[in-house]
Parts: sequence; C-alpha cells; structure tokens
Amino acid sequence: MQAATAYRLPFPVHTRAAAVMLAAYLEDRVAAAYLGLVALPHAGLRVFGARAVRSAALRAVGWRRRSLAFPGLELPAPRPARSAPGAHPPGPGASKPAPGSSSPARASPSAPPTGQAGG
Repeated sequence: MQAATAYRLPFPVHTRAAAVMLAAYLEDRVAAAYLGLVALPHAGLRVFGARAVRSAALRAVGWRRRSLAFPGLELPAPRPARSAPGAHPPGPGASKPAPGSSSPARASPSAPPTGQAGG
C-alpha cells in the first residue's frame, strides 16, 4: 500500500542505514522549527526554543555521530544510503552520511524540553 502524500518520506527507507539517516534528517527539521522561537521577543519562548533546538541537535548527533555547525540553520539535503528503484536523486549540496553512521550512538537520547513556554 502506498503511503498517503502527507506521509511521503524524503527518500526511500528500506535499510537500517536509511532509517538512521531519516531519524537525523527529522531531528534537523525539528531543530529548524524550534529555531523560529528564539527570535521572538518573549524571553520565556526564546529559552524554550533554545532548549528545544539543543535537544533536537543532540538527538541528531546521536543518530549521525557528528554535529552540524549551526543546528536548525544548516540543513543537509536528504540522501538515501543506497539507490532504490524509483528513488529520487538528492538535491544539490547533498551531504554524505558520516562513516559508520548505520546505528545511533549509545548515549541516552535527550529528553524533550520541559517547563512552561510562557514564563
């Protein structure tokens, strides 16, 4: 059964390595989404956003085994581990996965941000 358009993945995920790459890709996008909060005038929202960006960036490091210079700003293009029939080629500027990135790091994942965003 074909996935609904709303759930279309950025690249085919048929291997463990591709699943790990997808996890890092998603955490990068989560960091980018929270990054918008750090520009707001409300101090509580800025702190919440900064903590959330940090948490997502740390989770991405756990999957990718390397960090990005500017989490949330530097978004590597998705790149499948292997070309699958019907796979879409990665966009320009696609980055290669780190060597040995087929499994997440053994460090415990960071917890989501806590506390109230408003204050």
